[in-house]
Amino acid sequence: MNRKKREQLEYACEAYLPELKLKEELEEQYPDLCIPAPDPSLFTIDLDENHGRGNLELYRLICENIRFTEEELRRADELPAEHAGVILACLLIERHTQQETAEVFGMTRRQLQSLLEKIYGGLGYDE
Repeated sequence: MNRKKREQLEYACEAYLPELKLKEELEEQYPDLCIPAPDPSLFTIDLDENHGRGNLELYRLICENIRFTEEELRRADELPAEHAGVILACLLIERHTQQETAEVFGMTRRQLQSLLEKIYGGLGYDE
């Protein structure tokens, strides 16, 4: 993986919380969206006229992004670095600064930066 993949994670994490909220709203408004489909290209949900294909596509894309974000954070948690997934979530989802995050975890900003290099390297996001 490369810098582009890292940017994809950063953008996905930035959108994560708003997308979770939108996903819940769509599921409440259109309960049929919650029916799991084995393959996104095989959506066979019976859509009424008030429920357009756009909402279905939006829902599918949101779910894909949420899964990607959660999977990457889960992968980070499997790394030897302690709290790797939580650290990434603090920085990328909750939008805390490196200084704030370092303080929460009892380290200096430089130590956090070094740890981030190890985390991104462990995920294959080498710069």
